[in-house]
Amino acid sequence: MSTEKRSFLFLAVLLGLVFLLTPGWAQSNVQVRKYAIAVSDANIRSNPTTQSSILTVVRAGEKMEVLDDLGTWFKVKTPSGVVGYVWGKLVRIEVEKVIKEVTPETPQTPPKPQKPETPPAPQTTSRPKLPSTAGGSDVLTQAREAKFDFSFNFTYALVNPEDFWAWGRTFNTIFEYYEQIWVSYGYTPQMDEPLTNLKHMLGGDAELKYFLKDNFAIGVGFTLLSGSKDEKRRLEVAGTYMEVNQALKSSITAPFLALHFYMPSETVNFEVFAGAGYYIGKFSADYLYTTNFSRPFSVSLTDMKKSTPGFFGGLRVNFPIQENMGIFVAGKYDYIKFTDIEGKYSSGGGGGTYTTGKVYYYEILSNGRWLPMLTPFQTPPAPSRTLRNIRPAEFNFSGINLSLGFFVKF
Repeated sequence: MSTEKRSFLFLAVLLGLVFLLTPGWAQSNVQVRKYAIAVSDANIRSNPTTQSSILTVVRAGEKMEVLDDLGTWFKVKTPSGVVGYVWGKLVRIEVEKVIKEVTPETPQTPPKPQKPETPPAPQTTSRPKLPSTAGGSDVLTQAREAKFDFSFNFTYALVNPEDFWAWGRTFNTIFEYYEQIWVSYGYTPQMDEPLTNLKHMLGGDAELKYFLKDNFAIGVGFTLLSGSKDEKRRLEVAGTYMEVNQALKSSITAPFLALHFYMPSETVNFEVFAGAGYYIGKFSADYLYTTNFSRPFSVSLTDMKKSTPGFFGGLRVNFPIQENMGIFVAGKYDYIKFTDIEGKYSSGGGGGTYTTGKVYYYEILSNGRWLPMLTPFQTPPAPSRTLRNIRPAEFNFSGINLSLGFFVKF
């Protein structure tokens, strides 16, 4: 290559380097800025955790500069200059692009060093209290941030203890049985309404919950239900009467475990729950039959008890009244069925000897009619032509519970 060509090539490379390295030749400079807009009143915390201290509270609609994106949290700078962290679900993100043209004649000068910003010291006072108009969303925020929840309630239970009907049916059938006697003497008794059973129970629950996530908690608790039913029926025919006094009592206690799923809204907090408990039941049933043509006849089942697993599920609606407490209403369905019940049985005119054993339900043939019976036996009665429908007695306390309660979060 000739000397002239080498000189020309060197000059071209030198001009290209000058063209590329000239600072005033840049086409444009694009800056991207992110801002966080509060969708509701939000806490600005000193660290990206719900346990850290609250530096300040921004109102809904306030615009903050995003300094760092941590995923579920954002490091922000508030309009008042406070630098802290905000939970991502409480803000929406806006992006602004700033394009600044740079002329070749004006070289860029490095920015002057600025004094490092001193973040404000964490406040040692109590949490800022929000006005009542913004309480709903902030209360839900505090509910999500809380780790524990303690609640108690008063419960009304509408249950269905089916085999408590047995003695009511016995009462009717005894009338039918006596009807045969009375018919032979020319009497025609009019049947009264049957004895009702124990349907209504009162009690309550106490439960401590731990939040594994913002919308999921596990709880342990204790429940208590009790009820009684006293009733009297009287039948009179041509000066002859029979009167039946019925007294039913029961109590149910249970420790339980439950899972809770939360569905927050703007003003209330919906909660779906399900769980299982170990239910301990105690029951008694006393009947006294009196007439004006025979001595009194009594039947008594006492010290009946049994334990069984049970299950429940339902819906609860929480109404916050302050940032860490509120009231709730709940409805749930319990499935509780006691079988293989053991207790004492006594019957006879004016009292009798107690028989202890497992309670069986069966029907006995007497004077051509089948009479229902509940009687304890150490072993089930052997089938015969006078016995049928032999099975262990069941007390089915499944039913709907309605509750009103109070909760505290911490």
